[in-house]
Amino acid sequence: MHDGCTELKEARGRTVKKMTVVYDEEFCAVEVEFEDGYSMNVDIIPALQIRPQFLYVATGDTEIRRNYKARVHTMGLNIEPFK
Repeated sequence: MHDGCTELKEARGRTVKKMTVVYDEEFCAVEVEFEDGYSMNVDIIPALQIRPQFLYVATGDTEIRRNYKARVHTMGLNIEPFK
């Protein structure tokens, strides 16, 4: 599994009965119901990525002078990053 992915170990070995994608203005998620009576819900939280650039434009040709590290804003929610 590559970096940035998280394995949901509780789902390993279980048989999926039903999987539902919920997309609503206020709530987005993937709901997985298993045959053994358990279920798992994965909330999808919208985010905005901001990547500033410092540019030189006086000559008419845009020259990138500096790229800044991208920042992710999660609409005011405090969310732990992947580990």
